[in-house]
Amino acid sequence: MKLKLLIFSSLIAVGSYAQEGPYISDAIISLDKNNDVPEAYKFIEEAQSIIEGKSLSEVKAKNLQKYYYYQGLINLRIAQSQDPAIHGLNEMAVDDAVKFFQETLKYEKQLGKEKYTDESNYYLQECANLVFMRGAALSDAGNKAAAADAFLSVVELKQTLATPVLDTTSLYNAALLSEQAGESNTEYFNKAIAINEQLIALGYTGISWTVLDAESQQRVIAGSKASADRVIEQQPEKYSAPEATTPVTADLYRALVRLYKRTENKEKFQDVLKRGRAQFPNDDFFVKYELQEFLDNKDYESAMKNLDLAIQSDPSNALFPYVKGVIQQTEMKDNEAAMQSYDLALQINPEYFDALYMKGVLYVEKANAYTEEMNKLPLNATKKYNALKAEQKKVFEEALPYFEKAYAQKDQDADVLRALKEVYYKLEMNEKSMEMNKKLQDLPQE
Repeated sequence: MKLKLLIFSSLIAVGSYAQEGPYISDAIISLDKNNDVPEAYKFIEEAQSIIEGKSLSEVKAKNLQKYYYYQGLINLRIAQSQDPAIHGLNEMAVDDAVKFFQETLKYEKQLGKEKYTDESNYYLQECANLVFMRGAALSDAGNKAAAADAFLSVVELKQTLATPVLDTTSLYNAALLSEQAGESNTEYFNKAIAINEQLIALGYTGISWTVLDAESQQRVIAGSKASADRVIEQQPEKYSAPEATTPVTADLYRALVRLYKRTENKEKFQDVLKRGRAQFPNDDFFVKYELQEFLDNKDYESAMKNLDLAIQSDPSNALFPYVKGVIQQTEMKDNEAAMQSYDLALQINPEYFDALYMKGVLYVEKANAYTEEMNKLPLNATKKYNALKAEQKKVFEEALPYFEKAYAQKDQDADVLRALKEVYYKLEMNEKSMEMNKKLQDLPQE
């Protein structure tokens, strides 16, 4: 009786040692010959349950090679399938495909037999494409953190290939999304900082080449210049006009300025702002942030020098003289200099809303000064009072066209409506004044 038991136990051990082989073979046949992904998945899962129940040393090397590789390939086919029934076999199919292709590479390197190494590297690239698409879908769905992580996974995955590739496009996407994700989870601000610093160190420009689609008249990304030229050569009737996109280098610096400001790293903030300002002297973004630094420190002399250099380097930009005027008016209390600055801004852009409004405000301030002077007069100084009132009216008349021009652009702006209400009242244009008052009352309450 004992002898029979021993023999039976021995047979079980031998049987279990050989069991995964037929399932692996059936999985291969189902996939390669029959293109039956569900059947192949069923067999490879059976093989997995057997292999996981024993020591890997008990599995033949050729079986383990096939198992790792076909686990990867079957899961890749599931991930790629447009059939919901197949795609639903494994929600983590692409992740499992990556895992098993990488296991294939690792195991074959250990064995010194590269039977599936080339194929695994090729399919890992396809897996990276799927993860990239997952990142884009997560971003569209509003899950910025998961999207950022997906793009970082693409970067990491491509670094494991036989010929490692640094996917800077995915890295850039991860930087953008990490900054957005930081609004909900501040850890992502630090991720965004690290990635943007890395991209700057790499000299990343993000330049891609596009071609014009004759049918849609839209520009289509072609990739490199060589790719754009090749597309045009192959289909000249469809594509033309190769053109490079704008470099994103300034965007990297802008992001770091925002991020260091947000994380209250003053030293890093000032350093990257200085670097960005030097590299992009005409960029409004850096001018504004640098100006704000000067204003926060009440360093108006530096602010003026900053703006004078900006005006000199970019004389067609109305923003710089406008900002100079605001500082002169509100901080330095030099209305005469502010008037000259606003005049320059409006000379560059006669429709500049903010400059129109602020120049009107200057006239109102000047007119209000007459009120103070009039109030100081004795009651019997009627002639002097009337003369001052006449002068004041002229100033309000000078202010009016600037506010009216601003109103023509933004007729729902509360500040403009209040200014016009006052000026119309002072000019005894009561009907107009009441109209502005009615518009003010009708504005949505914040």
